[in-house]
Amino acid sequence: MDMGRYLVEAHLHEGRSVADLAAEHGLHRSWIYKLLARYGDEGEVGLVPRSKRLHRSPGQISDLFEDDDIIRIRKEVLHPGLRRRGRHHPQPPVPAVDEHPVGVHHLAGC
Repeated sequence: MDMGRYLVEAHLHEGRSVADLAAEHGLHRSWIYKLLARYGDEGEVGLVPRSKRLHRSPGQISDLFEDDDIIRIRKEVLHPGLRRRGRHHPQPPVPAVDEHPVGVHHLAGC
């Protein structure tokens, strides 16, 4: 018997309180109440352990976009010097170099 089934049966059939079960097994009371609610809504199926995998992927691109549309948008948005994956970055412009070394400017005012 798995833990969820045991907790539900101990509460419903033996009359043990949720607080006692939570303290005895080192669990949160809210988790036991969630199991009881699932059992009330779904029966035995509600006690089966659930996947922790995400139900949705917010960063996923919609199926409405075709591969050709994505490539066209990338070409329009990206700088022509950038490669597709952004590994090559265009070189920043080189600043103009002074004719004199750094310390010479200070000597001119002496």
